[in-house]
Amino acid sequence: MKKNTNVIVQKINGEYMIVPTMDGAVQMEKVYCVSDTGAFIWDCIPEECEIDIEQLIELVAKKYGISKDEIKEDIISFIDDLKKHNLVIDY
Repeated sequence: MKKNTNVIVQKINGEYMIVPTMDGAVQMEKVYCVSDTGAFIWDCIPEECEIDIEQLIELVAKKYGISKDEIKEDIISFIDDLKKHNLVIDY
């Protein structure tokens, strides 16, 4: 997977917002808010090349010092939600 490049990411009042754009215009009705952990995962997803879910799980486990088994389902669910909102592209 990789990031959809038609988005803007902003941190406002401590909240991270991913805002899709279309033809240069922001799509405010489709704003997607994420936690600090979600923002970390988002930052780990590249725009130009691909990363797989196992690599993301490894990065998050290492960053937060927890086992991959503890976070696997949550990360899969988060990524599925990003895909549903067309914020990441699966290849």
